[in-house]
Amino acid sequence: KKKDLVEWREGNLPIILTIPHGGYLNENVPDRPKGTFDEDLKSQELGLEIAKKMDKSWRSCQKQGDHSLKVYYPHVIISHLRRVKMDANRPKDEACCGNKTAEAAWDDYHRYIDLALEKSCKEFGYAHIFDIHGQSHRKMTELGYLITTKDLKLTDNQLDSYLKDLCSFSSKSTLSCSMVGLVNFCTSRKKNVSLSELIRGPKSFGGILSKHGFEAMPSPDFPNTGSIDTYYWGAMITRKYGTLHKDLYAQSLKEKASPEEKDYLYRGSGYISTTQVESPIHIRRDDELRQKFSVALAKTMVEFVFEWYENKTEEEGED
Repeated sequence: KKKDLVEWREGNLPIILTIPHGGYLNENVPDRPKGTFDEDLKSQELGLEIAKKMDKSWRSCQKQGDHSLKVYYPHVIISHLRRVKMDANRPKDEACCGNKTAEAAWDDYHRYIDLALEKSCKEFGYAHIFDIHGQSHRKMTELGYLITTKDLKLTDNQLDSYLKDLCSFSSKSTLSCSMVGLVNFCTSRKKNVSLSELIRGPKSFGGILSKHGFEAMPSPDFPNTGSIDTYYWGAMITRKYGTLHKDLYAQSLKEKASPEEKDYLYRGSGYISTTQVESPIHIRRDDELRQKFSVALAKTMVEFVFEWYENKTEEEGED
């Protein structure tokens, strides 16, 4: 499912890779007069390398093994336009500055995400988006969950105390988190979970990635931003899709949510969470190191999904 400016490589896993800032095309679209223009060098290459490695990782995590001829592949959505032309990770007005070609590409990009979510939720009951980006201010991978620099410095107990409010449709908490869908998914399966263990515990994404040889923040070793306050904790894709889960959707229909709220709600049923993955520049620009990193990321994504989504609780038992 490909168009000239954006592409959806349809997958068969509940994992969706979005790559909004790795494009190379100009396509006669004028430069945007304002906005953020930094391109995430080699992020498209990194995302596609992760996707290629995921079949082996998925097979290795299945308890009985998988010797079928089926190839496991995540959904991959790519913007091929340069960021200065269109930014798929910003609201449409800022992303396109009124250019019709850019607006059509933006619409297609997010329509493809919706279609991938619909397919994943229909088959698995959940989906997890990993939004692939790059940064140059930290020598380790940053993981964004919509938790700000200030809130990330809270203690585990303080962070966990927000959990009940976060999972409420009428929550007035100032704390945001793109993992609410996963929290509610665990709750639906009677699996106890705390917010702190999800984002910086040993079995968090950062904890698993560190186990595979690449430091990450947040993680057990790096629970917050430390002395570097610059932190990309999540932009539009993380926010737009990270609050989407069927509890909110069902309740929004009853309570007649506003159009703005409905824009943040998935039109279907399923639990959806997002993680913004900001890889360091020295890894992305080194072809050999990037290949090793892509193997570690593929393993981490799959192991994280199996740990929190696929593994059954004792009460559920085996199928």
